[in-house]
Amino acid sequence: MQTLFVDQVLSESSFNAWVIGSSVGGLIGLLVVVMTVVTLSVGGLIGLLVVVMTVVTLSVRGLIGLLVVVMTVVTLSVRGLIGLLVVVMTVVTLSVGGLIGLLVVVMTVCWRTDWTTCRCYDCVLED
Repeated sequence: MQTLFVDQVLSESSFNAWVIGSSVGGLIGLLVVVMTVVTLSVGGLIGLLVVVMTVVTLSVRGLIGLLVVVMTVVTLSVRGLIGLLVVVMTVVTLSVGGLIGLLVVVMTVCWRTDWTTCRCYDCVLED
């Protein structure tokens, strides 16, 4: 009996999320809903933060927000807490500087990736 109730609540929540996502953004909203389910199941509270930021950035910036979301998922899954810092910085720079902020964020991610790669490469050479 309890399992049926839980299943019903989950299915109603999924349907509500789908309706909201579809009515707000069409296909973009549907992508947000799908990504929401994936990130919540994979990342727990981190995924929830990603979802909230996703809705905010998509509603504010459109396609730029979508780029931020994709980059957010990549950085969080690859870098953990470093990715979370990048995400926070991304939101700040985008809200302050628009396209200039986007360039700063992309440059920052590239720089961090190169730096980490170089460090790991140096460690391998030392061993």
